[in-house]
Amino acid sequence: MKAPFMWIYALVYSFGRVPNAYNSIYIAPLAHEAGISDSRIADLVALINACDFIGMILCGFVADRKLLENYVIVILSLCFTGVCLCLSSLCSAYWHFILFSIATGISAGGIFALTPTVVADFMGIDNFRSAMGILVLFQGVSLAASGPFLGYLKDVSGTYVTSFYFLGGCDILSALIFIIGLVCIRKLKEKSISE
Repeated sequence: MKAPFMWIYALVYSFGRVPNAYNSIYIAPLAHEAGISDSRIADLVALINACDFIGMILCGFVADRKLLENYVIVILSLCFTGVCLCLSSLCSAYWHFILFSIATGISAGGIFALTPTVVADFMGIDNFRSAMGILVLFQGVSLAASGPFLGYLKDVSGTYVTSFYFLGGCDILSALIFIIGLVCIRKLKEKSISE
């Protein structure tokens, strides 16, 4: 926990994993709220989870081919997923939900798939086990706290769209924390080198 990156990425992982965990759960009541039939809702849940799996493989493929840096893939996936989740209010027909499930499913898994490589890149392999343990602890706390809060948002607003705004906000916030944190770390390194 002495490394600045660990504090930054603990926040990123805590906020960024919430939408990935709850997106496939809350798609069902959101679709039900829009009048989608139960059999089609089951198809949406299966689709979003299948796309999540495909997205993790794609992130691994892009990272393996060194097309982008691992942390850049995480930031891009967080931003894209966050924007898509914030557009959930536009879903009114079944095909809207299909597109929504594909887009959020494919992009949401980036943080989960690439966290081990990002941690190894920034923290080194010697600190990998303890860093991952800390991240899992922070993730558990954020997931436990966000579930009831998502329900509270629905109860207060009367719609599940508000919960999706929160999920999208979590992804966008985690991307911003990551970007700002990396810039601050870079400036600290440049300052220590110049001294």
